[in-house]
Amino acid sequence: MRDLLPELPTAVLGASRWWVALSGGADSVALLYSLAEQQKLTEVPTLCAIHVNHGLHRDAGDWERVCQLHCNALGIELTTFRCKVKNTGAGLEAAAREARYQAFESCLAKGDVLFTGHHRDDLVETVFLRLLRGAGPRGLAAIPAERPLGPSLLYRPFLHLDRSLICDRVAAAKLNYVKDPSNEEVYQDRNYLRHVVIPLIAERWPSYRETVSRASMLQRSAYSRLTQAPLVRTETPLGE
Repeated sequence: MRDLLPELPTAVLGASRWWVALSGGADSVALLYSLAEQQKLTEVPTLCAIHVNHGLHRDAGDWERVCQLHCNALGIELTTFRCKVKNTGAGLEAAAREARYQAFESCLAKGDVLFTGHHRDDLVETVFLRLLRGAGPRGLAAIPAERPLGPSLLYRPFLHLDRSLICDRVAAAKLNYVKDPSNEEVYQDRNYLRHVVIPLIAERWPSYRETVSRASMLQRSAYSRLTQAPLVRTETPLGE
C-alpha cells in the first residue's frame, strides 16, 4: 500500500501528528494502511485516526466497528465522534460534511496534519458539478492537494489515483471496507454524475480523467495569478 503515496511535502513530514479521516470506505482504509506502512519504514509523526459517525444510516454502528477493527489491527488510536446532523437548508450531504469538518477541527492541534482519501474521480466529479453551477476559476480549481484546516493542515495524497485502482488494491489485500448503499442512489447530483453521466463520457473520451484534472490544475494556476495580480488602472474609459 505504501507505494500509493506520492513523495510527501516537507510540511507534512514535519507535522506534530498525523491523522487519517477514516470513514471505513476503500479509499480511507487504503490511506490508513499506506501511512501505517510508511510509519514502519521511516521516522514519521505519530499516526492516529478519526471516525465521524453521523448516525444517518442504520449500519452506521457497523461502519464504526469496521474502523475500530482496522485500527486495532495496526495499533493505531481511533477517536470517534458521534454527531447529530441537522439539515439547515443546503441539503443533508452538505450538513453532514459541515459536521464532519467541525469534528476534525475540534480534534486537531496546531502543527497537525489531517489526511483524507479524496482521489482523482472525486476531483473530476467536483469539476463537473461546479461547471454546471457556473463556477469560475476558483471553483473549477476543485479539490486542492492541501489547504489550511483551522490551526492545522489538510492533505490529500491520493488525488493522482483513480477510484478503481484503490479498490483493486484494497481487495487484493483482502481488507474489509464499508460500502455505503446511498452512494448508489442517483437522486443526488454527484451520484447521478458518477453512475449516469460520466460512464457516457468515458465511452467517448476514455482519457477524460487526465484532461479534466489538467484543466482543473490550469484553473488553479489562473486563480492564483489573478489573486496576486495588482488591479490595473486606466487613465481613459475602457473602449476609448
